[in-house]
Amino acid sequence: EITLEFVEAASKQVSEGNVISQSIAAKTMIAKKDTVKIIISRGKISYVPNFYGLDETQGQIAATKADVPINVVYYYSNSIPASYLISQSIPAGTEIKGEIVALMYSLGKPYIGNFDSEDVFTMIQTINEMNGKGAQLTYELAYISNSEKKGTIVTTNYKGCFVNVGTHIVIRVSMGS
Repeated sequence: EITLEFVEAASKQVSEGNVISQSIAAKTMIAKKDTVKIIISRGKISYVPNFYGLDETQGQIAATKADVPINVVYYYSNSIPASYLISQSIPAGTEIKGEIVALMYSLGKPYIGNFDSEDVFTMIQTINEMNGKGAQLTYELAYISNSEKKGTIVTTNYKGCFVNVGTHIVIRVSMGS
């Protein structure tokens, strides 16, 4: 009776489930109690790199070298500088096969531009877009009598500066004359 020993191994060239190699060549005479070791392909396997400490460009290079597919998303952060990694979805060193690693990169702190004399909805739209990326900004509208066109921003408590995630913004809006 011949014993077959099956071992799985990763292979970039041989597709999953197919034979990579065997310990005894085909058409070779063997004894009844011999063992034939057959290496079966697990398919293409990759190992997740450690993306921490790498900026976005370095992370792209590391992913390409490791043949690891990535999905990059961006969020605001008070503590992680812009373009640096906040988190990765699969730990470094993990063996993957077809999974996509999600990389969350920092946008740094939210920047509030100068919206004076702009329509209030322009600023609200900008805040909502930033909140979609984790800025967690809140705002209140304070209506004031002013000669500016109704609905125009007269001033805000923050303008032309970086703010912390979660900052509350007061938008003073003209009621018109």
